[in-house]
Amino acid sequence: MDLTLVLGLVALAIAPLVLVRFVNYPRFGVQMLVLSGVLLPVEMLQGQTTFSACYLLAFMTCGAWLLRQVLVRRQVAFQANSTVVAILVFSGAAVLSFVTGLFPWFPIDGAPIRAQLGGLSLFLLSGGIALVVAHELVNLHQLSKLTWLFIGIGSLTLVVMLLPGTEIHIGPLKVLTHGSVGCLFFVWLVAMSTSQALWNSRLPVESRLLLLAVAGLTLFRGLVITFDWSSGWLPPLITVGTLLLFRFPRLTLSSGLLIGTPVLMLAGRAWEKLMVTESWSWLTRIEAQRLVLEMTQRSPFLGLGPGNYHFYTVLYPILSYRARFNSHNNYTDFVAQGGLIGLVAFSWVAIELLILSVALFRRTPNGFARAYAIGCFAGLMGSLAGGWLADWIVPFVYNIGVAGFRSSLLFWVF
Repeated sequence: MDLTLVLGLVALAIAPLVLVRFVNYPRFGVQMLVLSGVLLPVEMLQGQTTFSACYLLAFMTCGAWLLRQVLVRRQVAFQANSTVVAILVFSGAAVLSFVTGLFPWFPIDGAPIRAQLGGLSLFLLSGGIALVVAHELVNLHQLSKLTWLFIGIGSLTLVVMLLPGTEIHIGPLKVLTHGSVGCLFFVWLVAMSTSQALWNSRLPVESRLLLLAVAGLTLFRGLVITFDWSSGWLPPLITVGTLLLFRFPRLTLSSGLLIGTPVLMLAGRAWEKLMVTESWSWLTRIEAQRLVLEMTQRSPFLGLGPGNYHFYTVLYPILSYRARFNSHNNYTDFVAQGGLIGLVAFSWVAIELLILSVALFRRTPNGFARAYAIGCFAGLMGSLAGGWLADWIVPFVYNIGVAGFRSSLLFWVF
């Protein structure tokens, strides 16, 4: 019997039981989401489409939360604060852009409706996960449990990634795979581990040193083993730099001045080495972003809808070649898919989160909570930097895609 059919029947059999569990305990859904995304991705390749367990779990988590709101609380109520409003506006803008994308902006067809719905779902699930976490993790114990779960399984995943032959594939089913471990996994692992090591004075010294070792191993992998992949080391490095600047401002600034010249020299050589293999990639990315923004002038306020611009690119030759391409930049994608309104909505979300994390950091004593707050600020800075390198924050359906949701969900969870 076909493996896909067998797995589908098994999923149908257990789905009701899992859904009941999610409805009764929404936090369980969030924990399973992080666990499946970080440690056991369980991906299936069907044709050219990748189905991810954490993507399906996100649907179940958000859907179960809405059912709980309706069935148990008899209403769908949101917290009355500006951060939640910003996330709702961001999600609403995505829906409007989807409707706008149904209009024929060019004399050729856009993305298939399935792809447009898939792109829309990545926006809605991102905002939905943030809302579920905000409304269901209501005390520090629950937040601490989720954070340590992530640090623990994230550290294990990092070690496993460094060992050869540790990927597990069964036909089209990928039970354990490293290929879709994206940029934001490394950003948030560094952010959470380093912040707890530097600010959580209630932890024993041995635990804090171990957390610093996790962060150091993460940076080592990016800077030494996978240096050609800038998304693997630049955003995490910005994350660590942000934390060090808060913890040791004078030492960090003075050290930066002292080692500035040798660092610039090494950076110049590293850049030259990187450009030997990546110069064409960077050149095409810059040109792709320019052309995508040019085509978005057809619908500047609400964009061209999720996924559509990928099909319209054939009308805009890139470096004299006619081919479908992507911008490889989250902010260009926000404009192309959701227009200026979509970009402004996301910017509002990011600003609200940055302000909130700094405010909590300033008024919270040393311990887990203060470490978490500054870890979030640093993680946000690293994630926003990662958005310039690729569509890591909200994956583009025709680039990083559903498989990349495994990494991007960490931004919206934490």
